[in-house]
Amino acid sequence: MSQQKGKTSTASHMAGPHTVVPRFGRLDADLADVESAVSRSAEYLLSQQHPDGYWCGELEADSMLEADYIYLHTQLESGDPGRLQRAFTEMMRFQNEDGSWSLYPGGPGNISLSVKCYFSAKLMGVGPDDPRLAKCREWVLANGGVVACNTFTKMYLCARHSAGDCSFSQVVLLQHLRDFVVVAIDSCAAGDYLREEAVQEDSAGAGHR
Repeated sequence: MSQQKGKTSTASHMAGPHTVVPRFGRLDADLADVESAVSRSAEYLLSQQHPDGYWCGELEADSMLEADYIYLHTQLESGDPGRLQRAFTEMMRFQNEDGSWSLYPGGPGNISLSVKCYFSAKLMGVGPDDPRLAKCREWVLANGGVVACNTFTKMYLCARHSAGDCSFSQVVLLQHLRDFVVVAIDSCAAGDYLREEAVQEDSAGAGHR
């Protein structure tokens, strides 16, 4: 065990200042580092406690709340246009420079959240040629495309763009199957959504060339 820790420390030391940060955070941290982080986190939380014993602060979440709000009201054909626009503005405020959206401030882009935000922006009337969506589409395709999204995001897309084996009604009817997994997403309209726009974009560019 001690030899393994030694190898890890040596490897980290040799990597130098240009070490690539793991995509989903540190998975190889030493136990002492984890314990130190837990201790510092607990101390910070206790420092924020009100003398009467409670905590009070702004409830925040990632941009998925705004994306889901826009999506749901579009599906139900409801919602106040002003509120929808404010939700859209807030959602776009947190788009990263590389076109993606993150689950927490300063975090790496998350493909499922990015696809949801992209899709909600389209529902709000933003066209695929908009620079913000073009950048997001490029990032998503470079990181695995729609097929790399989680199951919830795939069903989210299928509900709006049902086609073939990905019909949302079929998903609901099959929900009792314990091991049911959406495997046909790549062949349905939802799975090809971003890819088709990218192909159209490339074709237009080829025509100009």
